[in-house]
Amino acid sequence: QPYHKVWLLSGIIDGDGYIGRKYISISYNKQTIKGQIIENVLFNLDYNNIIKIGSYYDKPKYERIFTVNEKWIELLSEAIFVKHKR
Repeated sequence: QPYHKVWLLSGIIDGDGYIGRKYISISYNKQTIKGQIIENVLFNLDYNNIIKIGSYYDKPKYERIFTVNEKWIELLSEAIFVKHKR
């Protein structure tokens, strides 16, 4: 289910990600179980055309950058920036 994948991505970004002006980056260590899971999730999202993984050449090398397909950007934004009731 693509919607569930977007919500999963929002949790990963909220914990280990950075939202820039042109891309989103996620930092993780590929040698850990958590890093392997994140890597699998990202490549699955790329395969399903929800995100597009980009190339990252600077340090640190454990970052993965990507952009989000316009179709999913609003849902991802809502999932990350939840409005709090006051």
